[in-house]
Amino acid sequence: MTQYKPKILVVDDEENILEVLQLLLERGGYEVWTAMSPVSALELLRTQEPDLIISDVNMPGMDGYAFFQQVQSRPGIATVPFLFLTARGGKEDMLAGKELGADDYLVKPLTGEELLASVRGKLKRVAARAAQQREQVDTLKREILNVLSHEFVTPLVSIKGTTDLLLSEDVKFEPDELKNFLSSIRKGGDRLGKLVEDFILSAKVQAGSVKEEADLLKLPTDLRPLVRLVVERWTAQATAKGIEIVARIPEAPVEAEVYDEHIKGVIERLVDNAVKYSAAGASPIEVDLAIEGASARLSVRDRGIGIDASQLADIFRPFHQVNRKSMEQQGPGLGLSLARGLAEANRGELAGTSDPGSGSTFVLTLPLKEA
Repeated sequence: MTQYKPKILVVDDEENILEVLQLLLERGGYEVWTAMSPVSALELLRTQEPDLIISDVNMPGMDGYAFFQQVQSRPGIATVPFLFLTARGGKEDMLAGKELGADDYLVKPLTGEELLASVRGKLKRVAARAAQQREQVDTLKREILNVLSHEFVTPLVSIKGTTDLLLSEDVKFEPDELKNFLSSIRKGGDRLGKLVEDFILSAKVQAGSVKEEADLLKLPTDLRPLVRLVVERWTAQATAKGIEIVARIPEAPVEAEVYDEHIKGVIERLVDNAVKYSAAGASPIEVDLAIEGASARLSVRDRGIGIDASQLADIFRPFHQVNRKSMEQQGPGLGLSLARGLAEANRGELAGTSDPGSGSTFVLTLPLKEA
């Protein structure tokens, strides 16, 4: 198998310097492309993506700084490491290059080993970042596969098994039995419907269309009715577990300029999690709405299992579910990820704190409507 050679694009208007750099880098084990102007380099970059770019600064027409900004404006190559290699070694020149965001600013003359050391260092960082991204993608794939194989298959098996039983010609059912079977089918269908809705919403959050939706549909909204509605809807579920939901809502309006369906979705997910992860007969779930300075603040506190510090940083990550292996709950693990996405689309923030064994508190902060 042929070993992969990292590709380096070198841009300099002096042909002899290009030849020396090409020879040096090729001896270092790299594939080298050259361009004698930023314009020709940008033309090459339309169809090619190097692993690293080295550019002179002082060139006629478009200089190296303008070239770097052009590279940064192209999504496909904006993250490619970029080194300035120039005779302009003044402090102001170096600061200008680094403030633009270049990965390094090397001043001529320098030894070949100094140049190769800088190149190796930058490419090593790129390789490490790529490996980390691959691991993150692989982890996400495994989590999605786990969700698909359980969250979708389980209700489908229930629906299919129940309908097969109902269609059997050998068994007769009483009206109450038929009603229970139909209720089971409806429950499985509702679960599948919710899963599909969450997957679609997650895709919209990642694509940025939820932010566009919020910008288009936001209106001055009193948050109090939204909180009351959600608490009322989840009271029966909490009561069935022997848990009380205590809501403290101010008498005066708490108005924020938001899309109300988005914020209702945030509150629903927070209260649902609080009920889901609270043990039967646990202390009350507290829902508090208040005004703090120029912000509306909604907190939801439970006395459930809590979240270990090692997992707290991941709770807003899609498909993450706390202690999934030991106490799996229904759902794909999108609740908090979607809640944060909806909050941020409405210029809000969502944060959580937790103490294992004592419960968790999640706080939604939204800017108040401007007077």
